[in-house]
Amino acid sequence: MLARIRQTQGDAVGALDTIGQAEQVELSPEGTPLLDPVPAWRARLMLARGEVAATAQWASGRGLEADDEPSYPRAREYLVLARVLLAGHTHDRALRLPLPPADPQ
Repeated sequence: MLARIRQTQGDAVGALDTIGQAEQVELSPEGTPLLDPVPAWRARLMLARGEVAATAQWASGRGLEADDEPSYPRAREYLVLARVLLAGHTHDRALRLPLPPADPQ
């Protein structure tokens, strides 16, 4: 949340520094992206800085494709993918990306 606040305030360097600190926290290997939002938030910060190619590479490295059927635990990642597709002017591919299912709880 602090990284988002710093980004909103125009402090991109501070936002990336905060994300870097969050990445130092060790999580259980059984953790899902739902429990570890840091990688997706870093990707969103990269995209906000105009690093479209690097963010697209991040999405590819995470195994995200526009033709996938998104799952709820990876919803944050697929939202980043949708933003990457829009930033890359591939609106048709972004529109084909189905919405992840709603929280079952």
